[in-house]
Amino acid sequence: MKNWRDGIAGKEYGRFEGYGDMPPEKNGDYAWLMHILKTLKSNGKAAVILPHGVLFRGNTEATIRETIIKKHWIKGIISLPANLFYGTGIAACVLVIDKEGAANRQGIFMIDASRGYVKDGNKNRLRERDIYRIITTFNEQITTDSKYARFVPNDEIEKKNEYNLNITRYIDSTDPEDIQDIYAHIHGGIPAIDIDGLSKYWKVFPSLKSELLSAISEEYYNLNVEHESIRKTIYKNTEFSEYGEKLDEAFAAWKAKEYPVLSALNEEVVARELIVSLAEDIIAEFEHLTLIDKYDVYQVLLAYWNEVMNDDVSLIISEPDGYTNARVTDNIEEEITQGKNKGEMKVTGWEGRLIPKSIVIDAFFREEKNAIEEAEIIVAETEAQLSDLIESADEESALADVAENGKVKAKDIEVKIVELTSTIETEETIELEVIRMDLQLVNTKKRLEAYLVGHPLCKSAVNENGKITKSSIDYRLRIIRTEECVPESLQDDVNQLKGALDLCGKVSDYNKIVKDLNKALDEKCRARYEKFTDNEILDLLVNKKWFDGIFSGISDLYAEISHRLTSRIIELAERYEDTLPELDKVTIEYETKVKSHLERMGFKW
Repeated sequence: MKNWRDGIAGKEYGRFEGYGDMPPEKNGDYAWLMHILKTLKSNGKAAVILPHGVLFRGNTEATIRETIIKKHWIKGIISLPANLFYGTGIAACVLVIDKEGAANRQGIFMIDASRGYVKDGNKNRLRERDIYRIITTFNEQITTDSKYARFVPNDEIEKKNEYNLNITRYIDSTDPEDIQDIYAHIHGGIPAIDIDGLSKYWKVFPSLKSELLSAISEEYYNLNVEHESIRKTIYKNTEFSEYGEKLDEAFAAWKAKEYPVLSALNEEVVARELIVSLAEDIIAEFEHLTLIDKYDVYQVLLAYWNEVMNDDVSLIISEPDGYTNARVTDNIEEEITQGKNKGEMKVTGWEGRLIPKSIVIDAFFREEKNAIEEAEIIVAETEAQLSDLIESADEESALADVAENGKVKAKDIEVKIVELTSTIETEETIELEVIRMDLQLVNTKKRLEAYLVGHPLCKSAVNENGKITKSSIDYRLRIIRTEECVPESLQDDVNQLKGALDLCGKVSDYNKIVKDLNKALDEKCRARYEKFTDNEILDLLVNKKWFDGIFSGISDLYAEISHRLTSRIIELAERYEDTLPELDKVTIEYETKVKSHLERMGFKW
């Protein structure tokens, strides 16, 4: 809005009167705000997003800001994270304007929401929990967290801060400094002040503190367990387990309340109203639990709603009996991008319209799924054995010669074996090579019998049908050259190649088993959809899809408690475990070693 005055000359309509000054010619932020203020009635309300600078810039804008503050039209200010909007990375704020009751307004409600966001590509994004926290905090005027929100009286704004509305003057949202303890660095031990900083955990898990730590004085602690055992100790703690049970109970209570609602959706349900009700209820169940932030619980629900559940609910309520969509499966198609059929669509799979086939498989086909998983385990184990064999092979070996990027192909191994053994000759191979060149010598029973009388070594090539064929000769030659008559100089290479070939064959065989089992399971699973009973649909959809999907996110929050506590304790333990005298001793030892090495090299000082 650098050229905001263009086109309004003579058309001000009193928008800029009564503020003591005009907005700067090259900055129209206040021009936009003053335009909105002019359009509002005496009881009008507005929320205006503006650059953060409008809160504290000086000169003419300071004069305008002072006038607006004195009118008490600003009901609230919400400081937003930087880099939210496209086209700019600057921080913005929301000015909440309310002319109604301005004469009796005692101050401004301020929220510092600048730290509540998630990285999304090269921008920042407000999560559902961040938006919900802003809204509920403002609407309910919640001031329990002084680092997030507070009501600032007019005197503090006008007299103490001279109408400067910069949020940082009123709310300090910075984390407390993590102070280093010099005594602990010298003598060891974890400072009690740092352990006391974890008091919210000790209040919920009082016995855990003594399991993890022991006091060496009033001001310092020692860690009782190894670093790698901290999380295990937490999970074994009875109170930690009991806390998990409380989470389960809270979620079970929420499920019990919502199941009748979610199992009876119809065209009269409004999706937007439904999620508001679900969110309010789940927060009510969880807000009494410490350590779990109710806004994180809200985020879990809303993230699942936006990603999955909203579409499901919309599909169900759009039809008189929308739950029947659970019996429908849809093909997954993708466009062919090359070849003679380019541009056409091909079916690459299928999926349930409402219920994913993974849920159906878990519910009805566990035995088949287990069989596939067992075969996949064999494939993985065999591939690992093959990788180990390749990795352990000498660089000059035949196996290393056919390997590429740690992988081998069965065909390449077979070719290499033939290459190594094709020159092996015995009396028997010579006889077999001769007959292989002219099979007419043995193409009748009479000729075969006569030939074998004079060439008894060729009897080994007679097959189960009493004949000698090219295949039976090749088979016998392979046995001789790769098993019976391998010279000692080639045995290691041939054995390695044969071992790798056997493993390749096993991988191929079991991959085919997996493919066949998957195909059979896929067909059985799809056929099962149309047989769903109404009760099965509700159980699969509401319980196993929706509730289990949401609870997975709640479980992650529970696990995160142990992660946070573990990380902090490890951080403190590692910070003070090597004392200054110990480090000094190690330094001296290394200095002595270096000096000794240099002296042996002829350097002295």
